[in-house]
Amino acid sequence: GAVKDMPKAMRTMAWMSLFQWYAMCGLWGSATHSVARSVFGTASSHSLEFQNAQLLYGKVGALYNFIAFLSAAFLLPSLARRFGAARTHATSLVMLALALFAMPLISDKAAIFLPAIGLGIGWASIMGNPYIILASSIPAERTGVYMGLFNVLICAPMILYALTMPFLYDGVLGGDPRNVLMLSGVLMLVA
Repeated sequence: GAVKDMPKAMRTMAWMSLFQWYAMCGLWGSATHSVARSVFGTASSHSLEFQNAQLLYGKVGALYNFIAFLSAAFLLPSLARRFGAARTHATSLVMLALALFAMPLISDKAAIFLPAIGLGIGWASIMGNPYIILASSIPAERTGVYMGLFNVLICAPMILYALTMPFLYDGVLGGDPRNVLMLSGVLMLVA
């Protein structure tokens, strides 16, 4: 019944969630390998260069999480109040998409930190704005049901990613993790 009676905003958010979380899985699964290829010129996960890529992307990840913290605490709430949570989220996802497009193209160890800005702002928005949108669109007496259903809309794209990416990776994306990030950028724009 909850699925049948789902508010229109939540139905729209189901599509957004599908593309957004599929793209995030692409980031999480391929960022280190992409940095290894673009910055260190290696595809071998057993090389010293790959270990250096892991360390470098770990620092990028720490930076984007710090930026997410700052954005969630100081930037996004005021933007959501001024422009609305949906517009703020859409803009944040575009910034995240641009960061995903940029990462595979950067070969400089210092410049690889620049996409952390878009990654951080986008991640902060993903963790907050959809819930603001959802909370204002569902009936109060069904909050528990719809919040639970919304969590399914987060998990389902991750399962879909796990089932489809092994086939897409070699067949469509040429076995190149940089292409996974590019695909993730496209999907984030769709979201």
